Amino acid sequence: MAKTMVFVCHKCKRHRCVEDAMAGSEAKVVMVGCQKICSGPVAGLEVRGRMEWFDRLDTVKRLVGLRVLAEKGRARPMKALEKRRVRKRSGRAPR
Repeated sequence: MAKTMVFVCHKCKRHRCVEDAMAGSEAKVVMVGCQKICSGPVAGLEVRGRMEWFDRLDTVKRLVGLRVLAEKGRARPMKALEKRRVRKRSGRAPR
């Protein structure tokens, strides 16, 4: 089974919190360039065959939601994470 790849924008000064939250998980963290949607830490991963991006990943609930989504491949993101989905970037690969 292939690892889920979580793309993390390295430009945000607080991107380390996303890296730390994913440490020890089965997901692979890949640093990418600026996605032009910065509002706090930004990360993207494939959800139901479509690339989805999330911003403001700076609370425990959101970080846990990202980790659960990456590890378990849930059909839908948790409520705390769904609210942070960046619709204008939906379906787009990392830059």
